[in-house]
Amino acid sequence: SKVLNKGVELAETEYVAFVNSDAILLNDDVMLKLVNGLKKNRCCGTFARQVVREDASVMTKLDHYAAFDHREQLGDQSDHMSLVVSMIRRSCWEKFKFDPSLTYAEDYVWSHHVKAAGFELEYIKDAKVEHSHNYSNYEIYRRSYGDAAAISVLSSTPPSNNIITGVVIPYTKRMLRDIIRLYDMGDLRFLWPV
Repeated sequence: SKVLNKGVELAETEYVAFVNSDAILLNDDVMLKLVNGLKKNRCCGTFARQVVREDASVMTKLDHYAAFDHREQLGDQSDHMSLVVSMIRRSCWEKFKFDPSLTYAEDYVWSHHVKAAGFELEYIKDAKVEHSHNYSNYEIYRRSYGDAAAISVLSSTPPSNNIITGVVIPYTKRMLRDIIRLYDMGDLRFLWPV
């Protein structure tokens, strides 16, 4: 977050773009589409659709299935930004800087604050970029833990101490949801290899 804040601070324009070095723009007009989305009056940020790389694992495809291909399944979180290829208004950032204490999910936390103040963020589905990682199990754990720790700063209530309501039920719901998504993707072989 400190680096993000420093970059925006040094920017001399109202629109500030973020582009990860390993993201590949798949359209010539990706940045133009992000700019056009920002022209809406209350829009503070826009972000591109991420398409998985050709060698993406089934778990990576599953992650992107809801995060980008079927973003509407995220409900009220569907417009929480991913900064991989994105653009924000500097004037919004001046009101809502990235939390410098975070090393994970700073885009999610920033999105939450912007939306809570009544501003909008927009997912630009037809601005496509190739970006994905085949994380190891340890890397998935580390990222999930980091994201959860960062997002917990938004909660006013502590997590449940009850193993059933705090772990078993949420885990079971997520597992069932992911099985349905794998079925929709036509990739149940991941669960039951032939």
